[in-house]
Amino acid sequence: MVGIFKKYINKRIELLKLELTETISGLVSILIFIFIILTIAMIFLFLFSFALGMVIGALMNNYGAGILIFSLLYLIAFIVLLLNQKKIRSYIMRKIIEFQLNEKDENDHVED
Repeated sequence: MVGIFKKYINKRIELLKLELTETISGLVSILIFIFIILTIAMIFLFLFSFALGMVIGALMNNYGAGILIFSLLYLIAFIVLLLNQKKIRSYIMRKIIEFQLNEKDENDHVED
């Protein structure tokens, strides 16, 4: 009887390890995908911003001023994000937890 109980406990531990591995690999794959998307988006944003700064500079006959004016928009956005850091972090954490709980609920329904 004790041997059966030990086997059950060992199998349950193995199952928990597999579930944890699946969860972690899912999160890592999402993070890698987001990193790739954000990298491409940042490259696009950089080039688009530079082009728009050049257009504004051409209209003002001063390329440096055009790029500076457009860069100030990013400075303002940076300051707004910095001032709202706690709200943004709590929102992101809430969304990650909701996503993880929804994934678990979907997996539980599939197993039933």
